[in-house]
This record gives sequence, C-alpha cells and structure tokens, in this order.
Amino acid sequence: RHVTVLFGGVGFGGFSAETWEWNGSAWSLRASSGPAPRQGVAMAYDPLRHATILSGGQSFSGDYIYYNDTWSWNGSAWTQLGASGPPARRDYAMAFDTARGAAVLFDGHDTWELRNPADFNRSGSVNSQDFFDFLNAFFAHDPAADFNRNGVVNSQDFFDFLNAFFGSC
Repeated sequence: RHVTVLFGGVGFGGFSAETWEWNGSAWSLRASSGPAPRQGVAMAYDPLRHATILSGGQSFSGDYIYYNDTWSWNGSAWTQLGASGPPARRDYAMAFDTARGAAVLFDGHDTWELRNPADFNRSGSVNSQDFFDFLNAFFAHDPAADFNRNGVVNSQDFFDFLNAFFGSC
C-alpha cells in the first residue's frame, strides 16, 4: 500500500485509538474506531493479506490493562482476527516472514507466529488445497490433524478446522 501505519499511543488527553497513515509527505487520520485505545502495540505489514497486523499493547484505567488481541487494518477498517493471541504483552517486536507466511512476534524471551489457522499447508493463503490436505491428514489420523492441539485427532478437530476454513472465506 506504500504507506506507514500508526495506531494509538498516549498523550495529554490519554490513550488514543486513532489510526494515522504517512504517505511519504503527509499524515492523514484514517480511523478513530477499531482496537481499544492503547500504546506499546506490535505491528507489521502482511503482504499476503495486503493488511497491517496489530497485536497486544497496554492502557490504563485505574490499573494497567494489557491486551492479547490481534487486529488487521486493510487501509479503511480494522477487523479483529481472533479473540485472543499470544499472552497479553506490550513493547514487543513483530515482523512478517514471507517464507513462512506468518507474522512473527518476539518479546525478548518467547516467539509466536500469527497465521491463519486454516492455512493448513502453510502456503500463506487459504485455498482448497488446505481443505484436501487437512482431510487427508484427518482420515489418516495424522497428528498434524490435531487442529485444537489436545493430543487426540477426533471430530472436534474436524469441526474446528471447518469453522476456521469457512470463516476465512
């Protein structure tokens, strides 16, 4: 998209939920709704989704609030990608690894990958091949089909995968 995206922060008026973009010569306010107001988020551009990914951050309302949600900015609106992400953190780093098709987060101790869970074959996009690859693994009782990672391949994995697959269409 050839812009730099800035979200949130804190100033004299408190925490912000504004989204700004820099096009190389000027800043423009693009949105004031989406993720809750916060600072210390991690962000990276995802060239596969053509979107900026945001994770985590912190705000204050009588006590510190740390976030573990994940959002996607497409240039006009924010979409929450999941109810939760890595453990609630602030001030960690994120970059997008195109070879693995995942946003990689690092906080100095732990590393996480954020990817679409329906991207079963880790190609960077969700398509019919993911569906067929999951089905083959599922019917072969391959541990790779343990979609909910509870140590057992069963019908719940099948339904969880279907929900993720069709939810991403």
